[in-house]
Amino acid sequence: MRSRSLIALTAAALVAGVAHADVVDNISLMYQSGATFDATLDLSNDFSSVVSLNGTLNGYDPTMFGFQGTGFTDPISVAFPVNVAPYTGLGPNIFFTTVTDGGYSNFLDFGYSFDSSGITLDPLYNDVNYIDPLLSASVTSVPEPGTVALLALGLFGLAATRRRWTLNASLG
Repeated sequence: MRSRSLIALTAAALVAGVAHADVVDNISLMYQSGATFDATLDLSNDFSSVVSLNGTLNGYDPTMFGFQGTGFTDPISVAFPVNVAPYTGLGPNIFFTTVTDGGYSNFLDFGYSFDSSGITLDPLYNDVNYIDPLLSASVTSVPEPGTVALLALGLFGLAATRRRWTLNASLG
C-alpha cells in the first residue's frame, strides 16, 4: 500500500512539473553609464515570446529622462510585450521589444536571440533610451516548481526508506 502512495505522489509531482510550461529566468544587465537592470523574465516554453518582464532599472528616475546616478530606481513591468522583430527584419529567432516605465520617461530596448537551449542577450538588441548600450548580461534559470517537488519527493522517499531499515534492524 505504501508503494502505491509513493507512486501516486511521484505522478502528482510529474504532472505539476508539466503543468507549468513557461520558463523563468533572472536577468542582470549592466549598461555603459553604470546603470543596471535586474529583472525576472517569464518566457514561453520555446523561448519565442516573453510572457512578462518585471524589474528595476537602477540609476534612472521615472520622472526624468536619462541616467541620474546611484540612488535612483525606475520600475519596469510589462505583461505580454509585443515582439516587433519580424516587422523590423531582425530574423526569425529574435525577440525584440521596447518597454517603458510607468511615466514614459525612460525606454528599455530588450531583445535576445533564441534556440532550443535558451536565450542569448546581445548588446545589439539591448539599450536604454537608445543611447546607453549594454556592456554585460547574465541569465540565470529559475528551477521549475515541478523540479523542486520531485527533489523533495525523492528526499522524502530516502528518509522513509532509511527509517524503515532502522526500524527493521531494531526489531530483527
